[in-house]
Amino acid sequence: MSQVTRTALNRTWLIKMAVFFAFLVGLGGWGYYDATVKWPQRGVRHAQWAQWQYLRIAVDIGQASRSGVKDPVQEFARLGEPIKLAQIQASESSAAGRNDMDRFDLTRYRWLKSLSRVGRLDEKYTLIADPYDTFRDLDDKWKSSSSPKPLAAYDIKMQWVIAFSGFAGAAFMLALLANVARHRYTFDHDSLTLTLPDGTTIKPSDIDVFDKRKWHRFIVFLKLNKSHDKLGGKELRLDLLRYSPLETWVKQMFKEAHPDEYRESFPDEFAEPSSAESASESSDESTGKSSDKSTGDSSGTKSSDAEQDGSTDSEQGSKADPSVKGD
Repeated sequence: MSQVTRTALNRTWLIKMAVFFAFLVGLGGWGYYDATVKWPQRGVRHAQWAQWQYLRIAVDIGQASRSGVKDPVQEFARLGEPIKLAQIQASESSAAGRNDMDRFDLTRYRWLKSLSRVGRLDEKYTLIADPYDTFRDLDDKWKSSSSPKPLAAYDIKMQWVIAFSGFAGAAFMLALLANVARHRYTFDHDSLTLTLPDGTTIKPSDIDVFDKRKWHRFIVFLKLNKSHDKLGGKELRLDLLRYSPLETWVKQMFKEAHPDEYRESFPDEFAEPSSAESASESSDESTGKSSDKSTGDSSGTKSSDAEQDGSTDSEQGSKADPSVKGD
C-alpha cells in the first residue's frame, strides 16, 4: 500500500505571520488612539489658549459683548479670505499699522481656526454666555502656562491614515492565512507524485525544468512538459515556505527527474567526509581494537594465574594430608 501524506502550515511561516499581524494591529491601534484621543486633546488645549488670547483682547478694547460667534463657519470663512487675512497679518506685524479691531479679528480668526482643527467649529463652542467669567477662568489656567503647539490641518487626518493602514494590513493578513490554510498538497512517496490543491497530479517525468531563481525566497517554478494533460507547457509556482514538507517533496522529485542537475544544485548532500573526519573515525576504530586486545590479554593473564594458583594449592594439599602418604 502506497504511503500518502498531506502538507501542513509551516510553523516558521506561521510565527512570521503572527509577528506581522501583531505589528499591524499595534500600528492601527496607535493611529486610532492618536486620532481620537491624543491629538484632539492637544488641539482642544490650543483652542482654549487661543480663546484666552482672543478674550483678553476683547476685554481690553471693550468688545467682550461681541466675543461670541453665532455662525462660526461663515465667520471663519470671512476672516480667512486672502485679502482680509493679509490685511490682518500685515497690521499685526506692523506696530504703526496695528489697530484694536485688527487685533480683535486676528485673535478671533486664530481661535476659530484652532476649533476647526478638532471639529468644534460649532455654536456650542463659540457662543460665550459670560465673556468675563470665561476669561477669568481661562486666565487662571493659562497665565502661568506656555502656549501648546497648534495642530496642522493634516495632523489628525494622518493619524486616521495610519490607523486604517494598520487595521487593513491586519485584515489582509487574516485573509491570507485563511486562504493558505484551506489549500493542501498531498504526496505519494512510492510514485513521487505530487497532488495540487485542485486535484491535478504531477510526476517527476512531467517536469522539464526546476527553476530555482527564487529558491532563496523559498519559491520554485516548475516548467511542465507539453505532454501533461492539464498544465502542459505551463509554469507552476510553488511557495515552499508556507507548506511543510513541500520543499522536501520537490527536492525528491527533482532528484528523480534530473539527478545530474540535482547534484550540481545541492553539492553539499554529496560531499565526502573531510580528511579530518576520516582520520578521527580511523583513530576511533584503532582505539576500539586496541581496547579489545588489551581486554583479551588481561583476561588470558588472569586465567593463567588462576590455573597456577590451583596447581599450587593441590600440591600443598597432598603434602599435608597423612592419609594420602599412608596409602
